Amino acid sequence: MQLRLYQEQAVNQVELNKTQLIVSPIRSGKSVIMQAIVSRFSTSTVLILTSNRKIILQLKEYYGDDASFILAGKKYDHTKRVFVGSYQTLNNRKEIDLNSIDIVMRDEAHLYHNNNLVKELRELVPTVIDFTGSPIDSKGGKLKGYDNWIRTINIKEMFDNSYLSPVRFFSLSNFIEGQDSNLKNNKQDYDENVVEQIMDKSSLLATVKNRIVEKEYHLKNKILIYVSSISMGEKVLKYLNLPNVKLIHSKLGSKTVNEYIEWFDTASSGVLLNCKMLTVGYDN
Repeated sequence: MQLRLYQEQAVNQVELNKTQLIVSPIRSGKSVIMQAIVSRFSTSTVLILTSNRKIILQLKEYYGDDASFILAGKKYDHTKRVFVGSYQTLNNRKEIDLNSIDIVMRDEAHLYHNNNLVKELRELVPTVIDFTGSPIDSKGGKLKGYDNWIRTINIKEMFDNSYLSPVRFFSLSNFIEGQDSNLKNNKQDYDENVVEQIMDKSSLLATVKNRIVEKEYHLKNKILIYVSSISMGEKVLKYLNLPNVKLIHSKLGSKTVNEYIEWFDTASSGVLLNCKMLTVGYDN
């Protein structure tokens, strides 16, 4: 496995018996860094935690027969060296001995920074390696409780080194013509009812469709559109009414989801409406 320089530097800065935070943005290869850490500390028992089932399934493939799931519906094998699982299943499986774990690695650590399970892991596991692209807590302050902060690379540096292809990004404010001041937050997301009202009032869908069709973006590029609910995704899908547009969401069968993802991965152009399926940690 050939590491990029910043990945190699991050791996080499990890120290045993310490709590460290690796700050690394989306698309920087956090999964690759995890693999390299597992290889570097080849005699250590490692637990990898994340909150997304699809990402857990993806990570498990990287370690093959050396790893076991800690995941609902999947067999747990205590004889393995690497365990990949979810917070919820680990919390429910009381037979798992946390004292037997040498290293715990947590992806998207800012989402579960101070719950009871994480506190217990910090007390029982000698080496903690947290990963995040957003080192900010729920109150807007810097994440605390680490012996070491390890910075890898930022998005600008990734573009400058051709690790990322330039992407044109459009947000709601590109289309709603000054009405963004009317947006209201509901917990961590925009209030869906307010968004729909603005969409109807500003003819947002018509604007988006005209932009896509006029420039033939859907025929020349891959377009990923994030929607915050299944109903919103279905509404956008129906309105766009274009031949190469697909919607993925959690209520679709895994066979259909995988088929649509493979289509988008291999196609030269098309539109994929994504309802919280490929948002965190998806590697393709």
